[in-house]
Amino acid sequence: MNWLQERTSIFQNCRDIKGRPGTHEEVLFWGFEKNLPGIIALRKLEMNSPDYKEKKDQIKSTLMGYTPAALLATREKNNIIIVERSGLMQLDFDHADIKQYDLEELKHAVFELPFIAFCGLSCTGTGFYALAAIGEPDRLKEYASHCFSIFKNYGIRLDVSKGGNVADLRYLSYDCNMLIREDPETLHIPKAKPPQPQKKKYSSNGFNPYEHAMRTAETKYGPFREGNRHNFILSLCRSLYRLNVSQPDAEQWINSNLISLTNIKSNCITAAFA
Repeated sequence: MNWLQERTSIFQNCRDIKGRPGTHEEVLFWGFEKNLPGIIALRKLEMNSPDYKEKKDQIKSTLMGYTPAALLATREKNNIIIVERSGLMQLDFDHADIKQYDLEELKHAVFELPFIAFCGLSCTGTGFYALAAIGEPDRLKEYASHCFSIFKNYGIRLDVSKGGNVADLRYLSYDCNMLIREDPETLHIPKAKPPQPQKKKYSSNGFNPYEHAMRTAETKYGPFREGNRHNFILSLCRSLYRLNVSQPDAEQWINSNLISLTNIKSNCITAAFA
């Protein structure tokens, strides 16, 4: 994966929603030059000053940014248009979340992960970010959530507001000790299993229409089995209909507790509710 040549969108500032095409190589090696005055000013700010946040936000509003995860036609809210995805995901380690760690030690520790392509300081110099190579760019949000959870298990909090959206903006920054892996491994995570329908159990507390309908059908036709399916389900559904159970609810219960609807070849359900 020659990720440095992957295309991204570069924006003049945080208000710019159109941007222009660029590459990660440009962003990391020379594109940040216009931001240098702002970066220097940010790193000179006194964090304990009461107006620190105000001054920080003011400077940041003038800085160029980029979207590591994709090249976009626009990042306009509710109208994001993706041209192509880069296969990269940003992970943000904010000062407030990692201040108990030595910054450089943590940066190097994160870079030990084979799928990390880059680690470098943020514009303020008090935190850092990483770029991870992911196997399925269309599942960016799932990959981000997975990493948030894994790092949290190891006592490291990430900024969960960044990384899961292709339009998440990253300010172009500079780190003379940046870490780069030209050929990272690709991270792959399993797809989440679809939730399995919960089988409803007969209730012994109070009246249960499904339990009553089952007893009625079993009294007439015996246990549900091959050979009596049509009459059994027809009887069951007629009882449910008289008990004001809707056809969709009846179908869901039958599918979860008795037999898959795809295996019912007759009109035993629809006939009962007709």
